Amino acid sequence: MGKVYIDKNILFLTNCQGTKGVAKFLLTVYNFKNVNLIRNYDLIRNKKDLPFNLLKNADILIYQPISDRYGVYSSKNILKHIKSDCIKISFPYLFINCLFPLCFTGIASSLEGGSIMDDNSILNSNIIKDLKKKYKTDEIIKMYYAQEINFNFKKNYENNINRIKEKEKDCNIKLSYLFTLENISKIKLMNSYQHPTNYVYRYIFLEIVKILNLPKTRIPEFKGEITPHSKTSYGIYSKKFYNLTWLKDEDLNDDCYINLIKII
Repeated sequence: MGKVYIDKNILFLTNCQGTKGVAKFLLTVYNFKNVNLIRNYDLIRNKKDLPFNLLKNADILIYQPISDRYGVYSSKNILKHIKSDCIKISFPYLFINCLFPLCFTGIASSLEGGSIMDDNSILNSNIIKDLKKKYKTDEIIKMYYAQEINFNFKKNYENNINRIKEKEKDCNIKLSYLFTLENISKIKLMNSYQHPTNYVYRYIFLEIVKILNLPKTRIPEFKGEITPHSKTSYGIYSKKFYNLTWLKDEDLNDDCYINLIKII
């Protein structure tokens, strides 16, 4: 089946969750008049000018909200430069670090990830640092495999969900309800703390189709994940706390956490 032509200029102003994940679904089945994919954190990190001409000519703007603390790059400022009849579609940035006991966070995650973090800081590193005041690294590794370390999963989960709920107040696509404990247990929703699975992208895609009232067509299917695993893997702690029924024992990977324990 060929693509359905849509006589509209569409602009993505998001991180890779939009420019790679959602765009892949949408552009596989719809052929828009003009398509522009711009990663918001590239603009901010490299101090680039806003794409004023693209904003001015956009018929559809898909974006993830950016707070006022980013000045000219904030959503409030960006929305001043679109035409009055531009259709605005927004969804929150998903930064789900609660699924993992330890993980790196960088500029792409700290940007509107909801936490004030330094680049390359490690989630829960304070827990390991406190243990190292009392125990040797080899002893902590043994404690890890014995599942004797409290990584505050419950608290981190609640913080993550509350953060998404707060950010999606300004969005017309809500995502927090996808991340119930029941859903996390039954469905793989994240490949890493900032890379959703195709399941999540498919949901956002269908919401966009609904908002734009686009002609019905097929739902794309892909052989692999659009934004696959990066840096973070699921281990014994994640499987136990969230009861990850979809995760096979042979797919557990705790080596990355042992390596983090060694360098903290």
